[in-house]
Amino acid sequence: MIDRRVWTAGPRWSLVALLAATGVAAWSLWQAIALDPVPDATIVQVTASFSHIATRPSTSSRQMASAVDRDLFRPDRRRPTHRFRLPGEQTESEGQSIAGGGALKLIGTAVFPEGGGFAMCRLGTGSPKLVRIGERLGQYTLHHVAKGKAVFRTSSGTTMEVAVPKAGS
Repeated sequence: MIDRRVWTAGPRWSLVALLAATGVAAWSLWQAIALDPVPDATIVQVTASFSHIATRPSTSSRQMASAVDRDLFRPDRRRPTHRFRLPGEQTESEGQSIAGGGALKLIGTAVFPEGGGFAMCRLGTGSPKLVRIGERLGQYTLHHVAKGKAVFRTSSGTTMEVAVPKAGS
């Protein structure tokens, strides 16, 4: 024998759960749409002095006209004779005179399977530089790279072979 109260209680609890879920959904929607009151804006006065900030000098009309006359898209425009340097940066001639007087030290080499390569070397007390075949470092031009050694040509045409120093020397 089947108890009828069990079968009729299921739909009642389902209806109660559906009403509760609808109520929660309605309350959540109301909370999402409702706007919070905005507090009154207060006026803040800035009393800081901006006199310590360095101002950039104004551009004169002569400098502006000079810049406009140097049109980037003119067909007769040519490449500058020397590379742009930042203020205080040494020029190439200064770098060569500093680096040209020291001894050449080979730090390491890399040889490519197709025959090319590069060398990491330092001239005098300068910082190490990466030199590819055909590039110059001071008065030396890299001519050939092999495992652990490199061949340089000087500006006078003589060749000089430099090897990587052994560990501990």
